[in-house]
Amino acid sequence: TPNAAYNKCFREQGKKIMGGALTTCPDSPLYLYGSEGTNVKIMIGTPIYSPNVKYDPEIGFDIILGKNGNFVANNSLVESLTFDYSQSIKRVHEPTSGYLVTKEKMIVKLKEISKAFSFNAKETEDFISYAQKNLVKPYIQISFYDDLTSKKILPIYFDPKPTSYRNIVFYFKQFETRPIIKLTEPIFEKIYRDGFTAIEISYIIH
Repeated sequence: TPNAAYNKCFREQGKKIMGGALTTCPDSPLYLYGSEGTNVKIMIGTPIYSPNVKYDPEIGFDIILGKNGNFVANNSLVESLTFDYSQSIKRVHEPTSGYLVTKEKMIVKLKEISKAFSFNAKETEDFISYAQKNLVKPYIQISFYDDLTSKKILPIYFDPKPTSYRNIVFYFKQFETRPIIKLTEPIFEKIYRDGFTAIEISYIIH
């Protein structure tokens, strides 16, 4: 089940966006890769909650890249930046592509999606772990927004800009009984890692 911070964010964000398509709170790991010692400044263009390192919206995150995907953010050593966030656009429509799976077959499908996107081992592990903790009902819709829409939902600003930057907002919808819905086949764009690379993977549960 979601933790206390998630529940707090759910209550706050649900009040703000009732009536829109999305009525729950997102979660977000941001992964950074590049040459060790590279300095990066990151600003999040929407309010965030419960970050794993201290964050001042006037200052942002001061990053020093390390080895193997580790980095120092505001003097804390981490493997990713994690936080809940308030969507920058409130009334984005539900995706019409994706998969409807049973809870029992969810992990198999998530592994297929990870491979299609070229997630690395850490990203795949976090992706599956999040789903296992938060998706509990018998039937689950697994969808995601395209890169452009995802960047509108969660705008992030980098200095310097990454050579490669992908933003993927996943959309999960849970059902007690099998719904009658028709989803089209999603289009995957593989992640290419070249130079300073930023990969944002976040989740919205409806």
